[in-house]
Amino acid sequence: MDRRAFTLIELLVVIAVIAILAALVMPAVLSAMQQAGTTTCKSNLHQIGAASQLYSNQYAQFFPVYGDWYPNGYEARLISPPWALLPFTRDRKLYVCAADATPGDPWWWNLNHFDLTELSYMWNEHIMTIDNFPSGRARPISTYPKPQKTGLVSDGWAMPNGWTWKTAMPYEMFTSSRIDFDHGGKVNMLFLDSSVRIIPQVDLPGILSDPLAD
Repeated sequence: MDRRAFTLIELLVVIAVIAILAALVMPAVLSAMQQAGTTTCKSNLHQIGAASQLYSNQYAQFFPVYGDWYPNGYEARLISPPWALLPFTRDRKLYVCAADATPGDPWWWNLNHFDLTELSYMWNEHIMTIDNFPSGRARPISTYPKPQKTGLVSDGWAMPNGWTWKTAMPYEMFTSSRIDFDHGGKVNMLFLDSSVRIIPQVDLPGILSDPLAD
């Protein structure tokens, strides 16, 4: 039986066809992977939102509050929101987004718990920091007038100076490294009303960081 070997030209044609098919398929594969990462991230935020609601139900409608630096050092009795929510989530993996190649080490939070070292999300410090409330204490959820427009948690990194959205929105949002646009130039955000939406970069100024803003 006569077996005819491939000629060099035929081999090159086969390779070219494979390369063309790969070029056609690869964008669809990458898009599917990106969509899967976005969906998983949204699921994380939904579960963080549910944990926040469980926490608030147990603690008179208050969210977890973290501290800040004081003249005598860090106030050790205050812990970070991610740590405070762990009893309600029981899964540290919820704090890491699959699309985040470099989960941040929020080392100023680690003073109380060194083992919670990777976070892909940042919390709205206007809601979580006692210093932002003239009364010296946080406010119940029911007192925030626009929960559907007020962000609570988003893709991002809590910077070591202890602040998050205040200096990143809106005028520094394009230069700040605190908000991560890991989902095709967009950011996933959990709102005070427990909804999770993906926000294009251009729409970010319309999201309230200060829950008491007009």
